[in-house]
Amino acid sequence: MRTFLRICERLSLARDQQIALLGAPDASAYDAWAAAAQGRDFDLILSEDVLMRISAALGIYNGLEIYLTGDGQILWLTSPHRGPDFSGLRPLDLMLSGDLEDLLTVRRYLDARCDGVPPPGSDDYEFITENDIVWIE
Repeated sequence: MRTFLRICERLSLARDQQIALLGAPDASAYDAWAAAAQGRDFDLILSEDVLMRISAALGIYNGLEIYLTGDGQILWLTSPHRGPDFSGLRPLDLMLSGDLEDLLTVRRYLDARCDGVPPPGSDDYEFITENDIVWIE
C-alpha cells in the first residue's frame, strides 16, 4: 500500500482517483489504509480485490517506467488512444472506471509494448508473396 501511494503521488493522481483505482472503497477505509501503510502502527489487511488492483497499478507503473520517460508517462496516461483496447479513451479513463478488467487491460497493453509486441491493428508485418520465394534447382 505504501508503494501504491508513492506511485499515485508520482503520477499526480488525486485522492478520489486513488480511491477509484482501488475499486472505490469507502473513503474512511481508504484513509485508514493509507494511515496504516505510512504509520506502521497496526496491521493492514486488504481484500483480494484490492490487492489485485494494487498489483495492476504496480505493473502499469513498471511498464510506464520501461516504455516511457518523465512527462511522457503522464502524457500517455492522459491522451486518447485509437487502438481497439482503448476505443478513443485515455488509459487513465480505463484505469479509473472501477472495473478490474479495464485496469488489467492497461497493464497487459503496457506489458506487451515493453516486450516488443506491436499494438493491435498495426501493420508491422509485410506478408510473403510468391514473388518473394526463390526456387533453387
